[in-house]
Amino acid sequence: MLITGERDNTATVKKAAIYFFGLMALVLGLLSLYTVFGDAIGIRTANLISYTGAVFWFAFMGSRWLGRGYSLRAETVQRMFPRLLLIHFIFLLFVFAVQGIAFAFQRRLPGYWLADRGKDPSLFVTLLMLTLLCTGTAQIYIFRGILKRSLEDAGTRDRSHPQSAPS
Repeated sequence: MLITGERDNTATVKKAAIYFFGLMALVLGLLSLYTVFGDAIGIRTANLISYTGAVFWFAFMGSRWLGRGYSLRAETVQRMFPRLLLIHFIFLLFVFAVQGIAFAFQRRLPGYWLADRGKDPSLFVTLLMLTLLCTGTAQIYIFRGILKRSLEDAGTRDRSHPQSAPS
C-alpha cells in the first residue's frame, strides 16, 4: 500500500514474488545445508547459518505482521550495523550453547522424549525448535526496535537542526 492509501497492484505482485522466491531459495539452501552437514557440529553450524538468514530476513524486510522494512542503504541503519552485529553474535553464542547443552543431555533423556509421535517430531525436537523460535523472535523484535528508534531519533534530529538555506 502506498502512502496515499491507493493500492499499486504491480508493486504488490512484485513484492509477493520477491518474498516467495526468497523464501523458496532459503528453504532450498537450508535443505542442502542439512544434507551436506550430517554430524552434530554440522547440524549446529547449519542451524546457525539458517538462524542468521531468518533473523536478517525478518529484521530488515517489511511484512504485514512486522510493519515496514529497513533499507541497508540508509545511513542511520549503516551506523547501527556494528551494534546489531554484536547483539547477533551474543544471540549466536546463546543458540550454540543451547544446542550444545541439548545435544549433550539428549543421551540421558528417557525414550519418550526422543520417540517420534507419528507425523509430529519428538518432544526433544519440539522443545528445541520452540526455544530457538522464541530466541529468534526476541532478537528480531530487539533489532527492529533499535532500528525504529534510531530512525526516529535521526528524523527528529534533522528537523530540530534545519540546514541553512543557500544564499
